Amino acid sequence: MKLLPVLGPLALGLLTNRPQVAQAQARAKVYAFDAVDQMPHLPSGGGTAALEAALVRNFRYPAHVPPAQVNGAVDLEAVVTPAGKVTTVTFDRSRTSGRIPAAVDEAIRTTFRRLPLLRPGRLAGQPVAVELRVQWAFRRLQPANTTELTVSIISNENTVPELSSESSSPVSSEWTEQVPNRVYTHVEEMPHLASRPGRNALITAIEQQLVLPANAVAGRVVVAFVVTTRGGIREPGIVTGLAPQTDAAVLAAVKRLPALVPGRQNGRPMPVKLTLPITIRQAGK
Repeated sequence: MKLLPVLGPLALGLLTNRPQVAQAQARAKVYAFDAVDQMPHLPSGGGTAALEAALVRNFRYPAHVPPAQVNGAVDLEAVVTPAGKVTTVTFDRSRTSGRIPAAVDEAIRTTFRRLPLLRPGRLAGQPVAVELRVQWAFRRLQPANTTELTVSIISNENTVPELSSESSSPVSSEWTEQVPNRVYTHVEEMPHLASRPGRNALITAIEQQLVLPANAVAGRVVVAFVVTTRGGIREPGIVTGLAPQTDAAVLAAVKRLPALVPGRQNGRPMPVKLTLPITIRQAGK
């Protein structure tokens, strides 16, 4: 008689709770910080700036390493779990400059361990693991012979490029809302559609609004625009284009978007610049 394998509780759970399994898999995936709707942040709020300040405030130089001997910069990746805990801290030695003693690496890891449990990053309302790319820059000051530390959360190398803060793109008269001088690229809650949160939903909405010329070729157009504090769109511009007519079609699709839910920092609406890759498909494909 052929014996059937006995399934344990975990295997049975995988078979009978597929939606839960899918959610667990999504939580296990690590997302780039600029691909989520809400960044990891301190329980007290304050966004990226407050997190950077907390890292500077909690850093302690190793006892045997005088601050004046540290001068340079190092990049690292730190993973924040869906529970808000910083786990893996990996240094990118290919991007190290100047003189950073090895003992400073461990001091930086200890600084992350000193952080309180963070509010996790969120995508489509669900907590997810997020990788933060962080640069630690030590600059020796003269003649005081002291070292100034700056910590910056920076964009990942595989993200699409950003427009400069002073955009040269013409502003359509359709968009007349006033945008404050400072425009953010990352806030705690990123702008999104009222009907569906998430960056991918916004990309899909733009692609659905596309009216392409007959001779459009397949490829990718990178578009950037500012979402104002009222959810309007200002300064649409092409970062990477394909052809003039196709680029114009992408800009027109952006302008046809409905009013968005504005980005928020500490509960306050903020102007946010989005940079999105739009896939161009040939007709019938």
